[in-house]
Amino acid sequence: MKIEKKLKNLFNLTEHKNALDMAQRASELTDFSIMKRSKSLYPNIRKTTSIGVDCVDGLTSTTFMALFPSGRSFFRISDDTEFVKYLYGMLKNAGLDEQSISEIVNDKERIQELATEIEQSAQNHFEQSGLRDTAKKIIRLLLVTGNCCVYETDDDGIRIITLDSFAMDKDCHGKLKKLQVKEEFETIGDFLKYYDESYLNNADIYYDKSDESLK
Repeated sequence: MKIEKKLKNLFNLTEHKNALDMAQRASELTDFSIMKRSKSLYPNIRKTTSIGVDCVDGLTSTTFMALFPSGRSFFRISDDTEFVKYLYGMLKNAGLDEQSISEIVNDKERIQELATEIEQSAQNHFEQSGLRDTAKKIIRLLLVTGNCCVYETDDDGIRIITLDSFAMDKDCHGKLKKLQVKEEFETIGDFLKYYDESYLNNADIYYDKSDESLK
C-alpha cells in the first residue's frame, strides 16, 4: 500500500475520538443505521431499538415542524438597519443609480414589500429543491449524534457528512481552523469529477494494494 502523508490527521485527536465514540453509542441505542460500529457495544440491544427509533422519529418531526412550518415562511426579515444596508449593496451591485437607490431604501412600505418577496422566494426554493428532506436528515443526525457537516456543492446541492467521515480543529474561541473529510473513490478520475485537481495537493491519498492498476 502506498501512503502519501501530508496533513496532520485530525481523526486521531482525542476530542474527535471521544465525540465519535459518544455518537456511535447514541446511534446504537436509538437508530443504529445512522452510524454503525464495526463491533457492537450492545449486542442484545437490537430487540429494543424500535423504542429508540420511535422516539427519534417523533422528536425529529416535532422539531422540524417547529423550525419549518408547512405552507408559510420559516423566517421573517425586519426593516432594520442591517437589512437596509444589505438592500443598498444589492441594488448598487445591480447597477441602480444613487437617486433610485435612495428612493427605495427610504420607502418603508417598499422595503417591507421587498422583504416579503425575499421571504417567499426563499420558501419556494426550500420547497421545490427538496431541502425539506435534507433538513429532516440534518435534524435527525443532530438529535442522535450531536454533529454533522453540511456541504453545499457547486450545483447548489447539499451533502451531509457524518462524524465518522469528518474531523475538525477549532481555536479557543470555537472558530474553525481546519476541516478534514474522508471519502472513498474508485479512481483518481472519480475524485476529479467532484473536486478540482488543486485539491490533490492537500490530500492524503491511500492506494489499495490489491488494485493492480495502481502498482
